Amino acid sequence: MRKLLIIVWLWLALASCEGLEETYDDYAGDGKIRYIGMCKSISVEPGWERLIVSWENSIDPVIENIEVAWIVNGVRKDSLLSKDATTCDIRGLEDGNYEVLVSSVDKNGNKSIAINDYGRPYTLSHEIAQTVSRVVIKNFFIKNRLVLFFDKWSANIESAEMKYTLSDGSQGTLLLTRELVDQKYYLLPVEIDPTKPVTVHRKGYIANSEDLILFDPYELGHGYNLTSDFKFLLKSKYGQYEITSDFVENQNELEIDYSINSIEDLLYFPNLTKLYLGRNRYMLSKYVIYPTGTDGYYCGSDSKILGVEDISARYAKSLFILNTMHELNGLTVERYNQHFLMFLYTNNLSFVENKGNPEVPEREFLSNTEFTYQCSVEDAANYDSHLENLFDQDVETAWMPEQLPSPRRYVITVDFETARKINGVQFVQRIVDPRTDRNSLKFFPGTVLIQGSNNGVTWFDVAYAENQTLGKTIGETTEVSFRENLENIRYLKFTLDDSPLGSNYSISLAELGIF
Repeated sequence: MRKLLIIVWLWLALASCEGLEETYDDYAGDGKIRYIGMCKSISVEPGWERLIVSWENSIDPVIENIEVAWIVNGVRKDSLLSKDATTCDIRGLEDGNYEVLVSSVDKNGNKSIAINDYGRPYTLSHEIAQTVSRVVIKNFFIKNRLVLFFDKWSANIESAEMKYTLSDGSQGTLLLTRELVDQKYYLLPVEIDPTKPVTVHRKGYIANSEDLILFDPYELGHGYNLTSDFKFLLKSKYGQYEITSDFVENQNELEIDYSINSIEDLLYFPNLTKLYLGRNRYMLSKYVIYPTGTDGYYCGSDSKILGVEDISARYAKSLFILNTMHELNGLTVERYNQHFLMFLYTNNLSFVENKGNPEVPEREFLSNTEFTYQCSVEDAANYDSHLENLFDQDVETAWMPEQLPSPRRYVITVDFETARKINGVQFVQRIVDPRTDRNSLKFFPGTVLIQGSNNGVTWFDVAYAENQTLGKTIGETTEVSFRENLENIRYLKFTLDDSPLGSNYSISLAELGIF
């Protein structure tokens, strides 16, 4: 009985399959639909102006060809390959995100369902290509000589060279090798024609691509690519908000008083013949005997150094710049109070004159009876910071707010009652004995914001820059001259911030003289 049931069941199943096939044929039109075997496992890898496509083929025997198509921005192109092809190198591509499709094709042109992937070729527009080292990152034309500053040598660079025109009209080439680039900077030893293009040519690789690329050559510019520190120096000292060729070419003297990241931008000045270092650092003679900053309690090393890289590289770079400027421009240097430690690591340079302590300019200060003043931070009922000490013209007294666990911002406003001509101000740091009161050195302010007003509401810069640097040695005087074209003003506003000492904050200052 059981065997009979199984036979009946099989007969019904076969009848159902036949009926389904007949129905399928009815809807298939002219005959049965025959699907062509699809490819699989597509991969699209970027190359230089190309995409490398790979895939696995189907074993379907009706396949005659493989079609590879690529689409970008609505434009479609394709290529028909042999049935055994498993890779395709699509060349001559521009920048863009491409959709790549791979299909099997039979002898009648029927295609399988396509498999797809996406890829973007490497081109000069690709951000990765734009990050490849330019080798030369900064250059300076000084008369008919050329100074180069290099990037770190990149493993992606196969070779590089620089082409230029010599002063006699012949062509010159400098091979930019790893050994040369590792020097970081270089003075081309020959005279060139600076009116002719100087170009850098590079060959190399990007990312994981095996393609050797001939990058477009680029031309060294004659513009000014100044560091932010040097820009601030020229703005605050000389009022140069925009660096012009007239200023650069006509400047034969410059002053640097405080540490900056690099003095390389001195090389932009083709006629610079005099450099003053620390000429405006008016220190107490008692503490000038500690010139190197080795005893930071007397004079902080932060204002003694040119550059912030590691010591050996910093000094070597600064000395290269000064020696180059001396060789090409006849530069001489006046160095005051033995500022800038780099000179301690070399023999005496013939063009550097070591000067003593500069004298503080004699000024006729306004008496504190000629104005009123107030501070935005009020003293506690049981404490007196002696704000009046700022204006008493006595360096032995000082303004000393209470030490508190939270930092404060102080806005000291001076009112002259009527608008009047103000030429500048002098700040004097507090005088302390570092052997018994080292902690007070932490509260010396390093910067101050100075503004003026005629109505007490609208404020403007009185100097070329808002924030002014203050020398932080004991009893040091810093003078800030106001803009020459500054009109009469009624109000001055000085903004200073607390400094930390452990968990407490405070500030101190001996004098604020107005002249």
